[in-house]
This record gives sequence, structure tokens and C-alpha cells, in this order.
Amino acid sequence: MKKTTITLFVLTSVFHSGNVFSRQYNFDYGSLSLPPGENASFLSVETLPGNYVVDVYLNNQLKETTELYFKSMTQTLEPCLTKEKLIKYGIAIQELHGLQFDNEQCVLLEHSPLKYTYNAANQSLLLNAPSKILSPIDSEIADENIWDDGINAFLLNYRANYLHSKVGGEDSYFGQIQPGFNFGPWRLRNLSSWQNLSSEKKFESAYIYAERGLKKIKSKLTVGDKYTSADLFDSVPFRGFSLNKDESMIPFSQRTYYPTIRGIAKTNATVEVRQNGYLIYSTSVPPGQFEIGREQIADLGVGVGVLDVSIYEKNGQVQNYTVPYSTPVLSLPDGYSKYSVTIGRYREVNNDYIDPVFFEGTYIYGLPYGFTLFGGVQWVNIYNSYAIGASKDIGEYGALSFDWKTSVSKTDTSNENGHAYGIRYNKNIAQTNTEVSLASHYYYSKNYRTFSEAIHSSEHDEFYDKNKKSTTSMLLSQALGSLGSVNLSYNYDKYWKHEGKKSIIASYGKNLNGVSLSLSYTKSTSKISEENEDLFSFLLSVPLQKLTNHEMYATYQNSSSSKHDMNHDLGITGVAFNSQLTWQARGQIEDKSKNQKATFLNASWRGTYGEIGANYSHNEINRDIGMNVSGGVIAHSSGITFGQSISDTAALVEAKGVSGAKVLGLPGVRTDFRGYTISSYLTPYMNNFISID
Repeated sequence: MKKTTITLFVLTSVFHSGNVFSRQYNFDYGSLSLPPGENASFLSVETLPGNYVVDVYLNNQLKETTELYFKSMTQTLEPCLTKEKLIKYGIAIQELHGLQFDNEQCVLLEHSPLKYTYNAANQSLLLNAPSKILSPIDSEIADENIWDDGINAFLLNYRANYLHSKVGGEDSYFGQIQPGFNFGPWRLRNLSSWQNLSSEKKFESAYIYAERGLKKIKSKLTVGDKYTSADLFDSVPFRGFSLNKDESMIPFSQRTYYPTIRGIAKTNATVEVRQNGYLIYSTSVPPGQFEIGREQIADLGVGVGVLDVSIYEKNGQVQNYTVPYSTPVLSLPDGYSKYSVTIGRYREVNNDYIDPVFFEGTYIYGLPYGFTLFGGVQWVNIYNSYAIGASKDIGEYGALSFDWKTSVSKTDTSNENGHAYGIRYNKNIAQTNTEVSLASHYYYSKNYRTFSEAIHSSEHDEFYDKNKKSTTSMLLSQALGSLGSVNLSYNYDKYWKHEGKKSIIASYGKNLNGVSLSLSYTKSTSKISEENEDLFSFLLSVPLQKLTNHEMYATYQNSSSSKHDMNHDLGITGVAFNSQLTWQARGQIEDKSKNQKATFLNASWRGTYGEIGANYSHNEINRDIGMNVSGGVIAHSSGITFGQSISDTAALVEAKGVSGAKVLGLPGVRTDFRGYTISSYLTPYMNNFISID
């Protein structure tokens, strides 16, 4: 059977909170949908001089789609490229002096190092230039000339879960929507969730904000609900205005680190991630180890800081822990800067505390010889704080920083002054694939308070009982080559009147010829709630493709807890229909328990219009049946398109009249009956490639 590739027109639509992005899409321009046995030779016809709309490429990089004048040469047409065009495409200004131009100010290409190929059939102009005449550019970021704002559109992500328990006849629901609207450079976003658990109903709106990018200053402007930067001060929720450096417009080396959330679920569980009390992420996970990566956390539109993780097990047990995270050393190259300015009202998760208007500003600047200076202020009617610090890039030894903070908390009777200092260290050892991050912050006196602590200190004695004395965190990631990899995180919060809480998460993973082995250990202790638990998990996955000729895996997991019995879990997982169908069947035995045996079945299907799943579980006293659906919707100028969930940066693909065309790399994503579909997981401001089959 002959495979035909179709030339498509792609409408770009940005769902990234930063507003604009690169829209480079490379297709096979020379291929058309033709009957078998025919070719495109009939397109090779003589083209007359004149103005033509073409895609301009320089060294295989799309620069722009524009109208150019083509003049007649001996055997071909030559484009008229002016100085302005050449500079726009990336030719160094100083190199223009060596080029010759005609009376119409068009470069004489035959007397220049530039080579070109004009293809009238697919309306493309391919330019080739030696690197010595090009301006220095950051290869990580696409040419700014092809950034655009995308299309105007309404978009909606939705997710809904339903669970029915046979015992008691209880039904539980969870729903989450992420509506948004794109208009020009502006992006309006909201995240709301609703749940009904055991007849307890709860609705939460995590945020609603409008945001746009400012290309000239590599920044973004936000109006609404967000979180302040966590570079110098603890991130706090606010409702107001903020102007920040947009890290998606700058190289990865200058971007903020986002934490990875790892944990162990003992049963089918719901994982909730909260920041400052707000629910910002929720997902369902099967028993075993799980990981919520940077993509999910970064997509939330919130700042970073301490994240509170809760795992709600099917058997009613709840695990609570925090993800240790400390902002990396603030180190910038010479001449680079980063800033954040916020004016707004503190946004409390409930109405038990005051919500004052505040101002926060931070600034970081890179100096020669690896030095970086930074400082910031927080001004509120009841609280002021100032921070200064410096860092040093010490080359092969990593980077080290020191910061000093002072606070003034205003009460009805007096002002209380406090001080704190912090030390941070980061090191990435390329030779050994080792990443190390250490941070320690010590509150020099009891009177030092963070902004959030000042807000929550309505009762004086209670505040001193809960006020931190120090916090220490460590993150270690070590790749061991053929031996696997190890990850370790540690966090210890100490308070003035008690030891506080401590958490340790260690994991090891190895893959050999498709056989996957992972070990995980979690230890959490809290003197405040007097809750202590040790949890160990062992997971083995063995591929069965050679035995079954299908993509299947046999899994065994053993998990044990200091609070609960040991669990043994044996299952089979399969993938079919080009990864659109995922299914799993498992049996579980719990030692020394009245309900010793349990059975779990679940399956999910990813299709053109979304994703649907079902699950079933059964033990000696209960039986549960559940369903879940998720997907995305885009309403645009040409109609409404349904698809799978939409990521922050996505494209609306249009192939009018062509239904069922696959987007390669995205299981189940095909053009609908009108020829439209959604291609997600693109990267803003970078070159993206979409392949259609």
C-alpha cells in the first residue's frame, strides 16, 4: 500500500501563558496527494517575473512568509533582497559592506556568498549563507522575526472522574475545567475544580488571570491571580498586576528550575498538589511509583516554592508530605538581568486572615568574572522586608550564593525587627552526570517573619509556637550509566519551640534490555502532628513482546509501610492500536488483613476527540466502578474543533477536506471530519516541527 503525504496549511494558536512563540512547521513541500503512477512534473512551468508570496528559509530555518519581487535572469528568477531583509534574516550588519547592490537596492546574489534556490511549485525560497557572515544567535530560541501571537480562539480543557462504590451505594465526582481565550497578544486563563466526596461538596477556583508577552523587553505582563517570583522571597498568591522577565524567551541556562514531584501510591489513588492552600493540580494514579514532572508544574501558571502533596488512597488512607524545593543559585552571565515587579492584594485561601495590598520588586544582574548581585523589597502596611545578596560562579566547582534578609512586622503596639540569612550551592558535574543542590536558611531571631507568616500571625503566642528557626534542603541526582540512576531529596524544617518536620525521598531505577527495576523509599516525620511513616516500594517490569507478539508488560510491586501491612501487586499492562489503547489487569494481596485479596481492571482510549477511561476494583467487602473523560475544545474562526487535552503551547492544524490524517508522535490525534485537529506539546519561542501522515 502506497503512503501519501499531504501538504497542509497550519494555523498556529498559542495556549502558552507567555503569549507568543515560534511557528516553524516543516512539511514535505514537494509532495502532493496524487493518484498512483502520476508525478508533479507538470508543475515545472516557466514562471514570469513579478511579486510572489514565498516561504523564506535561511540555512533550512524558516525566517518569514512574505511577498518578494522576483526579477528575470538568464535561466531563472532572482529575488530582490534588500539590506533590511538581509539583516532581518540574520546577516551581520558589518558583512553588508562587502556586498553589491543594484539601482533598486537589491543585492547582486551572483557576486555574494549567498546562494539561493527558488521553487515556484511550492512557493519557497531557500537561502544558504556561510556562518561567517551570520549574526551571532542563540540556537535555542527561534528567530524573533517569526514569533507571532497565534489565532484568536476560545479554548477549554476538561476532566471529569466518577466512582461508584457498591457498599453504601456512594457516588463520588471530581471535575476540573481550564477555560481560556486568546485575543491578539492577550491570554485569559482560569483553573476551577469541583468535587463531591462522600456527600461533601467543594468548589475551588485556583486562579483567573490575563497575560501577554512583551517581545521587545523579553517580559510578560499579568493581570489577575498569580504567584510572585520565588527567586528572593517565598512565593505568595496575589490578585493584581505583575511584570516579569519571560523565561520562555531566553535560553534554558537562564530559566527557573521547577521541582519534580515523586511519590508512591499503595492503591488506585488521587494525588493532589497544593500551594499556599490552593489546589493547583490533581491526577489519578495506579499503585506504585508516580512522577509529576516539570511540564505539568510549569503549565499551572503559578510560581514555585514549597508544594504540599496529598495522596488519597482508595482504602481511605491519606499520605501528606511536602516537596523540598529551594531556588537554585541566582547566577547570570555578564550583562544579563532578571526582574519581577508585583502590585496587588494578598490572596488568601480562606477569609480567616487579612488580605493587604502589597508591593514586591526583585532585580538580579550579572557582573564580570562570574559575580551576580541581587536585591528585593516587600512593602505592606503591616510588614516590610528587604533582601540583598551575591553569588559567584566558581567554574568546575559549581556556584555559591549568600543572601541577607531583614523584616519589620508592625503590630498595634510595636514594630518587631528580625533577620535571616541563607546559603545556596549548585553543582552540575557533566563528566559524572551528577546534579547537586544544597540550601540552608537560618532565621537569626524569633522576630524574623516571612510575608505569609506576618499575615497568619493573628495570635501572637501561636505564631511563636509555629515560627521557623531554620530550613535545610538537598537535592541529588546521579546517573550511573549502565547501572541506572539514583535520586535523593531531603528537607528539614526546624521551629523555635520544637523539632518540626523532616522528609526524605530516595529512589533508584535501572533498565536493561526492556526490563525495568525501581526502588523507592520515603520517610516523613512531623513533631507538629506527631505523624511518622516509612514507606518502601519495589517494582519490576518485564516485557512480554517476544512471547505474545504484542506490546505487553508483566509487573510485580511490593510496598510496605511502618503504619500498614505489606502489599504484593502482580499485573499485566498492555498497549494496542498504535498506543491509543492502554489496559491493565492486576491482583493485590495485603498481608495480615481481613481483606486480603483485591482485583483491579482499568483501560483508557485516546482518540481524535479526547480520552475516555474506565476502571473496576473488587475485594471481599467492596466493589467500585469508575469512569473518566478528558479532552480539549477550540472555538476558532473556522468552527469548533474537539481533541485531546490542550497543552500550554499548541497548534490548530487545518487540512480542509482531509479527515483521518495522523499527527505523528501523538497517539490518537487525527484530523476530524472537516480536516482540523489539535497538535499539543509544542515549545514556545523555539523551532517546532509537526509531521502529518
